[in-house]
Amino acid sequence: MDTIRFEDFYKNAMDFFIEAGHAASSVPVYFNHSVKQVIYFDTKKSLLIDNAQRRDLEYAVNISHLFDIGDDVFTAQIGEKVSYYSIVIECEKKSRSQIAYETHMLLHPAFEADMSIVLFRHDDEVMVSIWGSGSDLILSDWYNVDTDYDSFVERLHIANFSLSSAKEFVSDLSYCIARDYYFRSATDSNTMYSLLPVNFFGATDISDTIDKETIKETIREILTAPEKAYGDDYIEPASRSVEAVGDIDIELDLLSFELESEEETIPDEILNDDEGERNGDFDEIEGEEESAKDEYEFDDVDPEVFKDASQLVKWLKKNEAII
Repeated sequence: MDTIRFEDFYKNAMDFFIEAGHAASSVPVYFNHSVKQVIYFDTKKSLLIDNAQRRDLEYAVNISHLFDIGDDVFTAQIGEKVSYYSIVIECEKKSRSQIAYETHMLLHPAFEADMSIVLFRHDDEVMVSIWGSGSDLILSDWYNVDTDYDSFVERLHIANFSLSSAKEFVSDLSYCIARDYYFRSATDSNTMYSLLPVNFFGATDISDTIDKETIKETIREILTAPEKAYGDDYIEPASRSVEAVGDIDIELDLLSFELESEEETIPDEILNDDEGERNGDFDEIEGEEESAKDEYEFDDVDPEVFKDASQLVKWLKKNEAII
């Protein structure tokens, strides 16, 4: 491993964060430590690292604790701390994102901070990873240190983020630098429905213009687009809702069943029978209401009036005169 090659990377990292407004001093807490130093000497915690994890950490060199920000920066002074680090990783390009991900995940407990931000370097490119904004580690794209430096500094400038609390700050930072598929991913079951080419305002069924297998293939291409775009640098988000592309088949089968169920028509004779029954029910209800009304109106009339025709005529004339 060429640890000499990037032994001054911590200085570049400090300059980068100072220019982005995150740091005020160029003096790091410590610089160019090995993994063993970080795990066994730089932390008070006892970390258990197995052989497989130790092999993953072998690619991380020149680990530097740059600085911390906390209550002196954030409005909410609740003792939360964000620690900044720089790490050089020496591995094949195809493994760099996975190695960086594993390294940050394994070393975060040793950082003794609520949230941690690491600036990784691999050859002539750098990447930021953030732990503390939810249940997953957030990775940025890789940026060339020569051609992308200015745009990367501008994107990470502290003026872009909330300083109300450490959580809000890290959340804003994560959203700003995260790879597109972290927060703009189309891989949840609800969005999958919106990907279907359905004409909701026409009478044409999707099966009339395109078969189900073509739809599935189209959606697969959309869902796997980030993997194809990032190639070996693609890291599956832990929070991804649809765990496998195979779930598309299940979702589409369910959707097809729902569409077919909604499109089934009811025979006219059944509709007519139902309409006749409803009309009959209405007539019966109206008849009962009229009877109840009549019964209520003649409650104060002497029953004997209805037995004698002459008395009934007199009663009617009397009531007509009153009206």
